[in-house]
Amino acid sequence: MQTIELIKHYEKLPETYKQEVSDFIEFLLSKTSYNNNSIIKSRGGLGMSKGQFNMSKDFDEPLIEFKEYIK
Repeated sequence: MQTIELIKHYEKLPETYKQEVSDFIEFLLSKTSYNNNSIIKSRGGLGMSKGQFNMSKDFDEPLIEFKEYIK
């Protein structure tokens, strides 16, 4: 469908449907940019937060609260 035809159909719609069309277009555009990996590129990718968090040395140790459940 040509752009002019789309505009003519759009102009015939009530205002509430025009908003729905606008929302759907925004959805399609975001879906397209997601598929092009622009979201991942804009966020910096994997490993971006490396070195920003410190885990305690006893992180993997069992919790005292669950001692009665541990065999």
